[in-house]
Amino acid sequence: RFRVLAKKYGVEEVIAAGNAIRIHPVELAESRTMRLMRIYPRTNIKPATRTILVPSPTEQAGAIGAPPLRDAALLEWLHELFTTLFSTP
Repeated sequence: RFRVLAKKYGVEEVIAAGNAIRIHPVELAESRTMRLMRIYPRTNIKPATRTILVPSPTEQAGAIGAPPLRDAALLEWLHELFTTLFSTP
């Protein structure tokens, strides 16, 4: 289901890269960029490469040393992220 959602929005890559999730290609309007930065702080947006780096989620948000989300929980979080990024308000 997640692959279908990513393809629907034109996203070709969703990769865990170190402490971040890399999403490519993504082009966002300025309002979406501001919303993304507000909801997911420390997100790095690279417009030249049309790439977004969102910090990897952990089981206990904000807890130091908390284990990262995995499997179904990570896919659910990614689905929520894509809904935030691409859905119309």
